[in-house]
Amino acid sequence: AIGTWKEVGERIRSSQSASFGSAIATARRSFRSCRLCPFTIDGRRVIVGSPEHNCTVNNATATSCGMATVYQFDEADYQWKQIGSSIEGSSVDERLGTEVTMSPDSEFVAVGSPFAKEGRGSVHLYRIVQNHTETP
Repeated sequence: AIGTWKEVGERIRSSQSASFGSAIATARRSFRSCRLCPFTIDGRRVIVGSPEHNCTVNNATATSCGMATVYQFDEADYQWKQIGSSIEGSSVDERLGTEVTMSPDSEFVAVGSPFAKEGRGSVHLYRIVQNHTETP
């Protein structure tokens, strides 16, 4: 063997989501669990899909609406930290996060919802927006 694998930072875990990690993407290309592929260009940002996550929609629980969350590795703390808010589906059985991908610069993400729109599916595109104050 050439070497051994060492985990980078603490494991990214979700206490609120079923199927967390069933879809993972980095800035280079997306992959599903158990497939071999390269990580990000710098290895510091990842998006994780959780298609069986339950959401609250109109004050009721929507089963399997899905969720996607972006994390960035903080070398100073040696931990993965969530970037922005989690992206949640908006309807029962939408399964947002079944497929996820990220642009090469990690600024944009695309999240698939294969069962949205009464089973026709949809793709949601997002851009990270930093908190700032605009001046006229």
